[in-house]
Amino acid sequence: MVINRLYLSDRTSRSKYLIDTGADVLVIPLTTVSKHLPPASLQLFAANGTVISTFGQKLVTLDLGLRRMFKWLFIIAGVSQPIIGADFLRHYGLLVDIRHGCLVDSLTKLHTQGMVQQGNNSGTKAVNGNTKFHRLLAEFPSLVEAVSTHRKLRHEIPVREEDIPKTAVTTPFGLFEFIYMPFGLSNAVATFQRFIHQVLRGMDFCEPYFYDVLVATEDEDQHLSHLRQVFQRFEEYGVVLNASKCVLGETSVKFLGHLVTAEGISPLPEKVMAITNFPKPETVKELRRFLAICNFYRRFIPHAARTQAVLNNYLKGAKKNDRTPIILN
Repeated sequence: MVINRLYLSDRTSRSKYLIDTGADVLVIPLTTVSKHLPPASLQLFAANGTVISTFGQKLVTLDLGLRRMFKWLFIIAGVSQPIIGADFLRHYGLLVDIRHGCLVDSLTKLHTQGMVQQGNNSGTKAVNGNTKFHRLLAEFPSLVEAVSTHRKLRHEIPVREEDIPKTAVTTPFGLFEFIYMPFGLSNAVATFQRFIHQVLRGMDFCEPYFYDVLVATEDEDQHLSHLRQVFQRFEEYGVVLNASKCVLGETSVKFLGHLVTAEGISPLPEKVMAITNFPKPETVKELRRFLAICNFYRRFIPHAARTQAVLNNYLKGAKKNDRTPIILN
């Protein structure tokens, strides 16, 4: 099972703390204090029952970016990373927001952005599936491990230095500028598309569209070879994949509203059914909706312009959002 984990950094020490609402105590690794402390009598237990040795306590002051300092007595233990538990969160009134990857201060209503990562329990895999294509993807753990909502949405494409002032936004805490491209900018989508084309340059068997990449080949062996090249290129550029959304080694896939198979491209059956079951238009606006749906698959309709000419006559002289009644004969 994949578990979402929220990490926050202490602004002073730069140490990264795991926020664990299931932990009863707060711990820091022995390596952050001293490797030569004698064991203490107190014992801790992990969720799986494993005994965790302790080596005393230490008062730690944290700056989590919430405009106030937090002091707590941490237990020095044989763990690999610092952990902030439920007692600390409850005492200071801090709320964990895994969905947005942040910690919210209920007292000041401020929040600090963290890093959400997906950790795997022992015995689980990040890639679901046991085909040769899934096993190939598993050979590239950097593409699928620690992929999270926060990481996927994090801005990665730098803004040109002379254009940074154009991204300025005013907040209650001052004026801020983006040094990495946010998707709210008018050219953000085109810039990201250009980046993906740069990543896959020279790979004519790929058809990238924004964050979807179609890899079409003639047989399984060639498909494995091409996928390996794509994964290697992604790894080189630091691109990560959402393994749960990857469709590998299929003979047919849905891509941009179409069904792509070895026989060619065709409309999606459910879309055709929606057109077939569309209620008879009674106003100009409803007729426009119907024609818009039909024209999405215009390439599959023989002599579409001639066929729709009668219906288009009802639109002559119509205004925007026109609800004028029409009677179709």
